[in-house]
Formats: sequence, C-alpha cells, structure tokens
Amino acid sequence: MINFIKRYWLEILTIGVIGGVLLLCAAPSPTWMNTDSDGIHYTYASQYLYPSHKASAPLYLLLGNLFLRIPIGTEFWRMALISVISGTIASLFILLIIKHKTNNKWYSIIGALIYGGSALAISQNTIVETYPLVVAVCLGVYYFCLKQKWLTASILIGVAGAIHPTAMLVIIPMLIAYRKELITWRRLGVMACFTLFYLYVPLTNRPPYMWFPSNKVGGILGFVKDSIDTATMLTGKLAIYDLPKRILDTGGLILLNFAVIGVVPLIYAFKTGKGWYKSLLFWLIAIPTIYYISDIAPETYVYIQPSIAFGAIAVGIGLSKLNKKLMIGTAVCTIFFLGFNANYFDLGRTLDPNLSATEYYEVELNKVPDGQILMPYYGWEWAAIYRYNKENDRNIIPISIDNISGKIYQEMLTEQGIKFDDNFNEDRLTRQNYIAVSIVESNDNVWTTRVTDAKTYGCEVLPATESLINKVPTEPVGSWHWKPDSPYAIITGSIEVQNWGFLTMSNHNVLYISLITGVIYLLYMLTEKRISRKRVSEQVKS
Repeated sequence: MINFIKRYWLEILTIGVIGGVLLLCAAPSPTWMNTDSDGIHYTYASQYLYPSHKASAPLYLLLGNLFLRIPIGTEFWRMALISVISGTIASLFILLIIKHKTNNKWYSIIGALIYGGSALAISQNTIVETYPLVVAVCLGVYYFCLKQKWLTASILIGVAGAIHPTAMLVIIPMLIAYRKELITWRRLGVMACFTLFYLYVPLTNRPPYMWFPSNKVGGILGFVKDSIDTATMLTGKLAIYDLPKRILDTGGLILLNFAVIGVVPLIYAFKTGKGWYKSLLFWLIAIPTIYYISDIAPETYVYIQPSIAFGAIAVGIGLSKLNKKLMIGTAVCTIFFLGFNANYFDLGRTLDPNLSATEYYEVELNKVPDGQILMPYYGWEWAAIYRYNKENDRNIIPISIDNISGKIYQEMLTEQGIKFDDNFNEDRLTRQNYIAVSIVESNDNVWTTRVTDAKTYGCEVLPATESLINKVPTEPVGSWHWKPDSPYAIITGSIEVQNWGFLTMSNHNVLYISLITGVIYLLYMLTEKRISRKRVSEQVKS
C-alpha cells in the first residue's frame, strides 16, 4: 500500500483535490442554480419512491434512496453527494484512459484537471442531477472497451441506460464502434436486463400524480412514448434565426470548459490523424454538442457534459503530440480555472448565498392555506409543492401551466373540482394562457408566483391575476440573433428566468432546414452516380 502511494502520489493528489473541491462546493440545501430544476423533485421521488419526470431515471432514484439514509447533512446535500462522487470517479477514468493511450502521467493529470476543474463539470457535479453519474458510467464503458473487458462494458451500458436516456448519445456510437464485440446475444441480453429497472415507473406510480396523471400512461409503453415525444419535440426545433447565436454560445462554452488554451491540443488530437471523422472519440465529443446546438431548449447545455469529459481525453492525447511548452501553458491555465471555478460555483457562499429555492420552500409556500390552488409560473416551483405537501402534511393543490392543455391532466383537475374553460386553440401557448386565466376567474383563492431575483430564481407567492400567469415569448420569431451570452451566465442559469422564460417554435427551424438540405444532397448524389455510370458505360463502348 505504501509503495502504491509513493508511486502514484501525484495522481492520488490530483483526484483528491478534484473530489475535495466538489465536496466543498456541493449545495447544502435546495437550490435552482446551475439550472437544477430537477433537484427538489428528484429528492422527493427518491425519498418516497415516486416516479420523477418523464425519463424517470429509476436507477438514479433508487441509488438516491440509499444516499438519503446517510445520517449527516440535509437530504438535498446527501443526494448531491452522488454527483460529487460521480465527478471524482469520472476524473479518475479520464486519467486512466489517457494513461492507457499515452503512457504518460503528466498528460493524464492535465486531462483529469481539465474536466474536474471545468465550469460545467463543477456546476453539475455539485447539485442533485443525473448527468454526472451518466458521464462517469459512460467513461467507464469506454475505459473497459479499451481494456477489452466486454462483459463489464456491457453491464455498464445497461446501467447507463437505466440512469437516464441521454446516455444513449454516447452509448450508441460505442455500440457501433465495437459492434463485433458488444452486439452479441449474450451481451445484448445483459444490457437488456437493466430495462427491468423501468418497471419502477408503473410500480411506484400512485397519487398524488406528478408526471404520470394516471396508470394508463405510467407503464413502460407510456415511458417510451413520452421519452420519444420529448426528444422529438426538443431536437432540431430551434428556430433557424437563433442558430448563429447558439453556435456562438457553444463556442464560448467550449473555450471556457477547456481552459481556453486546451482547445489547441483538442483540435490537434484529430488534425494529425488520417480519417479523423472515423474516430470514435471525435463522435463522442461531437454528438452531444450537435444535439445541444439544434435543441430548442437552451438549458440543455448540460447535455454537453459528456463532450467536455471525452474532450478532456482528447486534450491529453493532443498534448502528447505537441511540445512541452504548450503542456506547461495548458497545465497553468487548467489550475487557474480550477481555482477560479471552485470559488465561483461555491453554492450557498459565493453562488446563491441566500439559497432562493430553500427560501421558497421554507417561507413562501407557507402563505398558501390548505385546499387552495397554487399555479406557479415556472415548472420547478410547481414540482416543489409535492415534496412540501408530503413533508409538512399539507394540502396545497398544485397546477402546472405547462401541462393544463393535456386531456388526462384536465381530467385529473376536473376530479379535484377545479373549474376551467378550454378554447382548443392550435397554438399551445395561446391555449395554455386561456385555460390558466379561466382557472383564475372560475375558482376562488388561486395563488401564483412572481420573480423577485431572476439571477437566483428568487420568487414570492401571491394571489394570482391574469397578468401574472400569462406566458409570452421572450422575443418574436423572425429576426436573426447573433449576440452570445456569457458562458458563466448560461451555466449558472442566471439568465434562464430573464431570457429563457418561454421558447417559441418556428416552422423555419434547424430540423426543417436540415431535412431539406439532406434531401437535396441525396438527390445530388444519386444524380451524380447515375451520370458517372453513364460516362463509364460510354467509355467502355468507345
């Protein structure tokens, strides 16, 4: 043991520093910073074994139930420990992978620090969220594939899928790259066994219904349908007018998270190789990034966390092909950003010092008497009511404005005696506003929320009025957007309430344009091939 420590003391110190930073920055109580909109209801679902959102994350919730039994700290902090440990393990896997590829400890240490000290990783690895665990497991899959431990890799693929469906963004490319080794009946069977975890959804779905209003949509088929519908709704629907800004925003996030100078070895890792576009590592970085660029929801920047992790591996590989001066420069910048980000994302101290979500939960919700309706403006405020009712033996009636146009949800409202009108307008926003206003007008004692501090998601609870509950687009569709946002403002979510309050869809979107471009390219290729065949035929005849 002593010899092991003497030999690997620098690597142990590196991983220890990363883990220590994450532990110090972990959220002490509920927060919505870093777009942690799932945190409170993940804690609720784990503690009392309910489904969470539509993806439900069953394995994560069951793991959370175990962590909630730890006898120290708040429930929220205990759940955040999963992210802290996941971030530390992910950094260790990155170190091991680079060491395997370069046989150099310095490149390995820098790569681990690139990810462990990046703004995005620290922001997500300190809150209650599934993505840190997904990243750690997916890195494990990649590592064990490199080590040709195919059974272990198969088990981890199943684990990743049972945590959250977004794991498929990087799992599918690995299945394609290692199809001969992984796509066998035995190994596919091992992976398939983990789909049984999704039985958690129908088995735990019971009143009060949050995400699945009835058992009819709470089963496996309902989960699959909702997951596909959600992915279809999000992917590619970004208005084409917003694409320039999204590309610039993505560029800013990449520069920041690779410590600026790290972008050079990142590019160089693929520039010198032939057929770089055939590299699995390239696609593990590119696919989550492409998904975010085309995604209508800007808060899904969190989906590029795997890109940062696998990109850190590429940085280590790229450094091995460059001179030592750049390695030293990258190391200095990486250490600087680790220290800066550790201070910046220290939740409860420098970031969200008043813990606005905790204040909403402990103070604002007390204003609403039992049996009265609370229809908050934002979904994260709505989801917190379920845990509040359970924890405090209360009976506030929660209504989600974003769900009130659904038939099953409306049936549930009717069963609770809530009165409303519906104009069946094809425009979803207009219809939701109409129903929400009718609820305010047709029922006594309806409450809502109003923003008090947009940067920290701060809000107050007060009696509802028409002007308070109407949701409107932040900007009209039809004008090109180029001005990027600060990467830190995106990552902390401090602009979510101000700039992302409601997202409008457009027929002139990225998916629509991509499909047209793809069809035109396919027709061109078919025509070109036909012309080439004709020329070859004519040459043969001549």
